[in-house]
Amino acid sequence: MLNKNILMYVIENNDNNLNNQQGVYSNKRLYFDEIILSVNAWRENGGWLKDIPIYAICPTTNTLNEEETKQLRDLNVIYLEEYMKETEDFFCGYWNVPLVGKWCEENLDFDTMIHIDCDMTLIKPLPETLVNYHDPVCGVYDINSMKDQRELPEDWFRPFDTGFTISKKTSGFYTTFHNVLEEVTDTLDPVWLEYMSQRPVQDIEEFAMDKIYNEKLLDMTYIEKYQIGEGYASVDTLTDDEVEEVYFWHEHILHEPYYDRIKEKIKYFKRIKNINKLSS
Repeated sequence: MLNKNILMYVIENNDNNLNNQQGVYSNKRLYFDEIILSVNAWRENGGWLKDIPIYAICPTTNTLNEEETKQLRDLNVIYLEEYMKETEDFFCGYWNVPLVGKWCEENLDFDTMIHIDCDMTLIKPLPETLVNYHDPVCGVYDINSMKDQRELPEDWFRPFDTGFTISKKTSGFYTTFHNVLEEVTDTLDPVWLEYMSQRPVQDIEEFAMDKIYNEKLLDMTYIEKYQIGEGYASVDTLTDDEVEEVYFWHEHILHEPYYDRIKEKIKYFKRIKNINKLSS
């Protein structure tokens, strides 16, 4: 039976996921704990999408234990362990996502697949026009959020943020993403070497999406200012119209000290309350 829309996460356990093993971040990544928060928010706030099939797929040997598996099953999440040998050579866990996405295009029945990072929690339903858009959609850093991101050639668009994507199975979006990432990693793309060679190596994953968009390797579009949280522009930088189009909190459980999650949430809900008051 064809599922029109599905939600896909890539999951590893809290302790020895690839990003923790490689020491990519100073704080431990608790991906299982984060996915539980994320799925609960999706089921509560997803509106017309709240009951769609949700897949959590682990492509490494860093699988979940029996109790964790049960917790996902109790949330009606389809947890799959699909070991993929390529993951043994990955620099970090970000490479897992296009690999799993490609596997989904080849093995799952769906029309449209939404992917979000485990540390993203849904605030309000996604609009049907966005989910049903004919070309793949990928997040991009807005002007305020891009200051700490990759420097790109002047004639390239802003850097992409691959934590949120929407794509039709027929587009082959993730197959293209996987193949381009493999290519730019193996050959060290000249644009990467000229502009970004001093960046952390994990940035190559999102650079692959920069290349796809700017070199027109696939028809796609972007979305910006759809999230607030750790590493993203403050609510203060958004207009009222933009605040109304924020769909996600994006923040790790163990977040960096500079990010005050309580303060940001207070500011967001005050803005929403005022906006609703003005429109009533």
